[in-house]
Amino acid sequence: MVVEAKRLRSHSRMHLDPAFRRWRHELETCLSQAESAGFELPGAVRVHVRGFGASDRIVDDDELFAMYQREMDDTVIELETIISTYQRVGEPEKRNASDLKPREWPAKITLAWLFHNAPLSLWIWLVSALVAVFLVGAQVGQSDLYKQVREAIVGAPSAKK
Repeated sequence: MVVEAKRLRSHSRMHLDPAFRRWRHELETCLSQAESAGFELPGAVRVHVRGFGASDRIVDDDELFAMYQREMDDTVIELETIISTYQRVGEPEKRNASDLKPREWPAKITLAWLFHNAPLSLWIWLVSALVAVFLVGAQVGQSDLYKQVREAIVGAPSAKK
């Protein structure tokens, strides 16, 4: 894959080149198979987020080709890092089988279970939502529109003596 990437780096058709498209497909397939098999690769190959000569902004052909070459170079560096790490420390570790299985939910979800198993971000989101609902309710309760609607439904408050 590295040798082919270096060869494709100079192809001026960039992401439109059939050889490049085949190479990218093979690379993405290889990486997804390694992930599906449970291997922890010692670095990410960010091929899925790269444009390789496709851009959503207007640039001239020279800049577009330079972007393509830079993204090919970055991909080669990432692949070479994985290869050198593999050669230095051996086969990448597989994740535990328990990491690959989805978490089993208990028959009954309690606050205690949520406290021990829910991520902190969920609790922050929940507290933020409750505070927001309270503040909106307090604001609405003080509004003239709410008072008018309440009077229309309940009637005018009577003066107690």
